[in-house]
Amino acid sequence: MPPVCWRMVWRNPVNGRGALYLASHAYGVEGMDAEAGRALIEQLTEAATAPGVSYLHQWKQGDVVMWDNRATMHRGRPWPAHEGRLMIRTTISATEADGVANMHLPSPQAAE
Repeated sequence: MPPVCWRMVWRNPVNGRGALYLASHAYGVEGMDAEAGRALIEQLTEAATAPGVSYLHQWKQGDVVMWDNRATMHRGRPWPAHEGRLMIRTTISATEADGVANMHLPSPQAAE
């Protein structure tokens, strides 16, 4: 898939709070040279995943966990292969209130 440019901070249209939108998919920062962009991403990721600001769920049968991808960094963790697991994903599309008009995708020529 071709790279897509996303903003690093999403503003919640309900409460106005900003949330970092970055993780392992981020590889650069528009307007910064590659090395400085990767360094900033690493710094921000370390701060966002520091002890005391993250949550590790201890799964029990019957648990349901939901999060907002716009405001939560999440990572799948290994689990015993002999134990069953059911995952159901629900996706709600972004709207104008999410700032869709301010996003930009690469031009079709960039993918060629």
